Amino acid sequence: MAHSLAALPTVVVGLSLYFLLSASGPLGWTRLLYTRTAMAAGQFVLALPLVVAVVLGALRRLAPSARETLITHGVMPARQMAWLLWEVRLAVLSGAFLAFSRAFTELGSALIVGGNIRGATRTLTTYVALEYNRGDDARAIALGVILLAVALVTNALMHAVLADE
Repeated sequence: MAHSLAALPTVVVGLSLYFLLSASGPLGWTRLLYTRTAMAAGQFVLALPLVVAVVLGALRRLAPSARETLITHGVMPARQMAWLLWEVRLAVLSGAFLAFSRAFTELGSALIVGGNIRGATRTLTTYVALEYNRGDDARAIALGVILLAVALVTNALMHAVLADE
């Protein structure tokens, strides 16, 4: 299930949130449409399945005796989960980096529920799209290079951190 949700199209998430948060939607009373909170909700919906898929995959690869040993020693369920997550901490970290990458480069949902409002909900990805739509290719490319640089530095950082473990 988590793997399927990891493939959610960003515009579908954006449209779903838009209809939920619009004035006539069930959550319209919250007045969250075109806010950073709505954008963060979209990014959360898009990023969480990546973390879940990676962490669950790592937990499934743990030896079955790991949990059985904890139960035998009388470890409470919450502490069991904490211990098991510690055992797969590299997968948790990897999932977190993947989630950041997905959220950082996300465009569809951000445009739909954020509106690309200068000083309020504009992100680097929405700014690239805006400049491209305006016909300012040079600025769009420059912003895209910045976006790419941040993504590459984040990726290098992830590999450096994971290599140390």
